[in-house]
Amino acid sequence: RSSISHKIFDRCDSRSSSRSAMSSSSEGFGDAEGGRRLSSFFGNIGRKSTSDLAGESSFQVVVKQCPSKKGNAVYRRGKIAAENREWEKAVHYYHIALVKQRAYYGEDHINTAETLSCLGLALIEIGEYFGAITALEEALHIRQKLLGPGAEECVLTTNSICRALDRYKQQNIDE
Repeated sequence: RSSISHKIFDRCDSRSSSRSAMSSSSEGFGDAEGGRRLSSFFGNIGRKSTSDLAGESSFQVVVKQCPSKKGNAVYRRGKIAAENREWEKAVHYYHIALVKQRAYYGEDHINTAETLSCLGLALIEIGEYFGAITALEEALHIRQKLLGPGAEECVLTTNSICRALDRYKQQNIDE
């Protein structure tokens, strides 16, 4: 349903990936081995695999190889990257989390809306305003459906859409 582009993901290379360990409470990885597997996975983002040769995009390969079933561990990685102002890395993680969450929870789930919102905010920071607005509008749609149009989350999402539009307008004025 989403028209969010994965072109930004394709710019990822192994140098920009996080190699730090996830907390031991990540989905189904309550042990140190699970955390090492997840860290190993994230350390390999952007590297070519044999599946790439079979016509799959690097994004499809990474999503298939990601051990996080619900996408929550990947979402947390995105939040950490965003807190560190590593916006492109955050976008990569949010994209993966979004695919995993949609597969696990379905299209209209509150976790999916939160990931879409975070993705939109990260896209604003890197100047990808069309993608940001698309993600934020979808997050708003889900939140209105699940929480009602007057919910605080809906107001905040609408405000974020306005911020993306303002920055887009300002960028065009400056050019």
